[in-house]
Amino acid sequence: MDFERGLDALGAQLERTNRYLEFTTLEARLRENLRDERTFGANETSRSERARIVTGLNALALKALDLTFNDLALGRATASGQTSASDFSLVRQLKITPSAVNINPPVRPHPQDLPFNELSWEQFEAVCAALIEAQPANISCYLYGVPGDDQQGIDIIAKQRGAKGDETWAYQCKRYQGYTPGNLRDAIAKMTYKADYYVLMLSIPAKAALRQIVEEKNNFFLWDAKDIARKLKNYPAIVKDFFGTAWHDIFCQ
Repeated sequence: MDFERGLDALGAQLERTNRYLEFTTLEARLRENLRDERTFGANETSRSERARIVTGLNALALKALDLTFNDLALGRATASGQTSASDFSLVRQLKITPSAVNINPPVRPHPQDLPFNELSWEQFEAVCAALIEAQPANISCYLYGVPGDDQQGIDIIAKQRGAKGDETWAYQCKRYQGYTPGNLRDAIAKMTYKADYYVLMLSIPAKAALRQIVEEKNNFFLWDAKDIARKLKNYPAIVKDFFGTAWHDIFCQ
């Protein structure tokens, strides 16, 4: 990640705004962090501090420009617009073109949910992939295998920054009309890929029985339809790509 490129791009856009002072404070901290690492070498403390600074820059960029600092630093977007879902490498690998043609516009103002089950299975996996790749802590990610492979219960693998160093996260995408505790236990049992953390991404809201199973696991997370929708609030371009302008305009307010 080219942090200097991201700082230059973000600074150019914020220079004449009331957010520039906030930016310069974070910029100075990040440049100092990078100088120290070049001089003294990387360590857990410097990486953790940089992760906190980048989180602040991501939040600032989202508020001001509707894109993330990570997108600018990785060259995935310019400061003139947010990253489209089609620009994420995982979505391109899935050979999915985001399409909102068959998604009806919302019928009530300010919905908090998204109609994931109106997407095809492939489109749901693609929106999950875009969300994973867009995460500020993401270092790299890739699709695990192809249909027909022994995927060890996993669809996507991501390397992410953690408080104690880099972590491996394994994701499974499930587009279901109904999902039972038995389904969940079976999915967990099939996740044999070695990872630090596991996430099952579910296209429908999870009932309490599912949450109770997850609470028994120290390194397992369930992102149901409400969790995924809440996270997508920070990525309006992805919402627009998959659900259309009407959903983007109302859901992302």
